[in-house]
Amino acid sequence: MRYAIVSDLHANLTAWNAVLSDIGASRVDRILCLGDIVGYGPEPTRVLESAHRHVHSFVLGNHDAVVC
Repeated sequence: MRYAIVSDLHANLTAWNAVLSDIGASRVDRILCLGDIVGYGPEPTRVLESAHRHVHSFVLGNHDAVVC
């Protein structure tokens, strides 16, 4: 099984889409996120929605915890 491990998305949809494209080309079976989906970037809602569609397991990051 192939895993992709991502972190620090920080609401940057352009970068997240580039990462998803690369992951798709790498035939990854599961995506794990080490947190910080929100923070800094301009599109937290869209990045969060996309992450929930694609990521299999999450760890709560410090930026995520502040929002919660």
